[in-house]
Formats: sequence, structure tokens, C-alpha cells
Amino acid sequence: MEGAFSRCLARGNKMLALHFIFDVSSAENVEAADVLVAKAQDYANKILSNITFADGKPVGYGDGMKAVSVTIGTEELMLSIPALWNVAINDFRGPLPAELHLLRQNSEGKSTGRIWLFVQDRKEQPDLEEAGQALIRDYFVQQLPNAKPPVMLTSGEESEFTNAGVAARSFRFSVTSTSEEDMGDILATLIWHDGRLYAFSLWSAWAPTGDSSIFYSRLPGLTAYDLISVALAREIVDPPKVVGP
Repeated sequence: MEGAFSRCLARGNKMLALHFIFDVSSAENVEAADVLVAKAQDYANKILSNITFADGKPVGYGDGMKAVSVTIGTEELMLSIPALWNVAINDFRGPLPAELHLLRQNSEGKSTGRIWLFVQDRKEQPDLEEAGQALIRDYFVQQLPNAKPPVMLTSGEESEFTNAGVAARSFRFSVTSTSEEDMGDILATLIWHDGRLYAFSLWSAWAPTGDSSIFYSRLPGLTAYDLISVALAREIVDPPKVVGP
């Protein structure tokens, strides 16, 4: 009946969301609706893609971000993450396997989120469906001793990588405590490329709901997770070209 194209801009700790809403209820069939959607997308792109901040500064979180360096093999990868996250472990110094652990805590010192990046060399490509479940289960059982093994809810190909011919799979798990209390969920992605297995995941203590306060509580974790995904995609799918002398 209707749809929307949106663009979200960030400046420090403020967010500007722009929505271009269109109506296709008058379309007689799917083909006619597709034509209206294409027209709407053209209009939306012309408007939304040309909106910038007047001061000319780039879109982003600015001082609210910090850089974390990881060296995978011989390549240094600079990750940009919200400053709310603390680096607990980072043994990415070149040799693999290696891990990065990021922690987020509330004002009372209670853990509200964990991000994990793990890379290892493998001679053969594993079954990503099986490997994903095993790696996430083993990691979180060790990190959250009061939690039951995570239960996989969904899994599927990760199009950001598979569209470029790179094997990748995304997962979502639910987490409950040993006393059956809801402990949020886990998002995870596994990537296989050129003899290496990459795994990264986000545990959020808050379960996804339609409540706006929960959405903003989850946002720093989702932001960091997405930024890591983008950084890995650039490194794996579109690596920097080496220019000879």
C-alpha cells in the first residue's frame, strides 16, 4: 500500500532521520506498483542524497568515537567504534588466531553488551552453519557463566559478502539465564575468505522490542557491529590496491 525511503545522519550524539514516504495503493497490479516505486526511489535519491550539513563536516559520531587497531596477518585494520565500548582483550598483533573483546557496562558496573571479533587460519572451508553455532555457543558459555547455551533463532546468507562471491552467513540467537530469565540476544556473522575464518558477534542485554528507550539502549552496540561489518567488507571484498613504484 505504501513504503518509505530513508536516510539517517549523525552528528555527535544527535541523529537526523529523513523519510520519503510514497503511496502505491492506486496501482492495479504488481507491475504498476513497481513502476511507482521506481519513480519514488528516483525522487527520493535526488532529495536525500543531496542533504549535507551546512558546516561541511563529514557525517559521523565525531568525538563520540574511538579507533581500535587490529592487525590481521600483515594488514592493519582500523576499527571505529562508539567510545562507550572498552577494549578488554586485543591480541591482534599479526599471527593468527587472534581475538578482540569489547565490553560495555552501565553506571552500576553491570555488563550490558559484548562484542567479539575472532580470526583464524584454516586449511579447508568449514560448514558455516555448523561452525557459527559451535563458535558462538562455546564463546558465550565461557563469557557468561550464568547463561544457558544460546539458542539459534535464524540464520541466512549475508548478502553484503555473498553478492561479491565471499562465503558468509549471519545468525541471531536468544539468550536466557540458568534461572530462565531473558538475557537479550546475539547477532553474529561468519565469513570464509582466502583460507581464513572471520567471526564477529554482538550480545545485547536488551531484547529487541518496539520500545524507543530499548532501541536507543541497543543503538551503540548495533552501530559498532555494523561498523565492524563495513570495515571487514572493505578489507575482504574491496581491499586497497597496491600501487607499484
